Amino acid sequence: MYGISPGQKTPRGLATVKAVLSYIGKPIKYLHENKIRYGWQNIYMQKYPILGNRWMGNCDIPDLDLFPKKFDIKSIKFSAGMENIILHFADDFQ
Repeated sequence: MYGISPGQKTPRGLATVKAVLSYIGKPIKYLHENKIRYGWQNIYMQKYPILGNRWMGNCDIPDLDLFPKKFDIKSIKFSAGMENIILHFADDFQ
C-alpha cells in the first residue's frame, strides 16, 4: 500500500486536483483485496512525521495494472489525499 498527499505549501495545478478527484465513485480493482473498491472511498487517516495527519482515499493509477505484471506483485493498493480537510471532502472545484 502506498499513497501521495501534497504538503501545505506545495503548488499543484487545477489539472492535478481534477485528475485525482475524477476517480470519485468509479470502480477500481485492487489486487490487495481482490475485489472492487470505489474511488475516494475507504477513507482513512494517514500520519506523516512532522506534517501531521492527512485524510486518504482510494485512487486509481496505472501502477495498479503495471506493477503486478512487471514485478510479480501479489498485493497493491494506492491512496491519495489533499492537504486540507475541506479540499479532501469537497465535491466541486469549479
